[in-house]
Amino acid sequence: MSQSPVARIAILYPWTNFREQRAGAAIRCNLLARFLSEYADVRVLQCGPNGATPFGRFMVEDVREPTLEILPRRLFRLPF
Repeated sequence: MSQSPVARIAILYPWTNFREQRAGAAIRCNLLARFLSEYADVRVLQCGPNGATPFGRFMVEDVREPTLEILPRRLFRLPF
């Protein structure tokens, strides 16, 4: 039986409260990240100055806001 390739998933979370889980969006994204982390390597990118920290079975990385604004534009320029 051959192993399937490792899947990598990035979740772009545009607010700073992913770790605190006080808002509805943060709670839902945490549930999604926990579920997906059972099957893939998951990283969550959120606005903030703290850098990368492990959060359960996945990583949460804080990035500066301009990076999050530019990232979707770069992704959609790639040929599919």
